[in-house]
Amino acid sequence: MVGGSTPSMELVLFNALNGSLAPNGALGNFPPMLDRSALEFANSSFPVIGGTPALVSNTIIDPWGTPFQYRYDPDDSNWENFNYVLFSAGPDSLYTDITAEGQNNEAGASNQDNIYAE
Repeated sequence: MVGGSTPSMELVLFNALNGSLAPNGALGNFPPMLDRSALEFANSSFPVIGGTPALVSNTIIDPWGTPFQYRYDPDDSNWENFNYVLFSAGPDSLYTDITAEGQNNEAGASNQDNIYAE
């Protein structure tokens, strides 16, 4: 939960990497960790450095125009992955979500062209 709401994991990732969220989920003004010139974004909204801390609605998109998918849920009792899962849905922009345990769902037919970060 961030600022009284439950944003998508992709929104959390975007805002954390752009300096709006601390690792503990606190809103603030932190150094950005992204080179914006090297990535594509869903829109041109970015956190204002030094401005009032707030979540900005934006996502990092893959080369096919689909938001990168980010999953991390260590508070879920089913989650067995010690890391996050970051992936592109690939050229067909389709995916079946990861397993409840936090593992790549390679059995899903729509996942055959997905690209996972390692």
